[in-house]
Amino acid sequence: MTQTRIVLIDKKNHVRADTAALALDTREWAEIAAIGQSNRVTFAIRAAKLLDERHGRACRAYGFTPFATADTDGYFVFDCDTPSAPPLIFEGHSDPRATVEVMMACFYVGYVHRHH
Repeated sequence: MTQTRIVLIDKKNHVRADTAALALDTREWAEIAAIGQSNRVTFAIRAAKLLDERHGRACRAYGFTPFATADTDGYFVFDCDTPSAPPLIFEGHSDPRATVEVMMACFYVGYVHRHH
């Protein structure tokens, strides 16, 4: 069984996390990746929370909705379990082309809201 791969993109259209690349980084990432096949919503929320904690930006709560609103902070979630998905995107190495590749080759599944 392959692990689920999602990519988180912020409202400035920057790739913030690729769970497949992050799962190679630490055991904690690999553990949450196991959730992906059974519950993508929980997986996306936990991935966003872990990303934020890693960068000292943890929030009090997270939620998941189909779309973002103008006054929310969070991440667009793309399911990249597709044969046409771009190569792994390592943190800090994304460029605008990576965002376009994700948006064109992967499936948009929702938005993780960060509640401050």
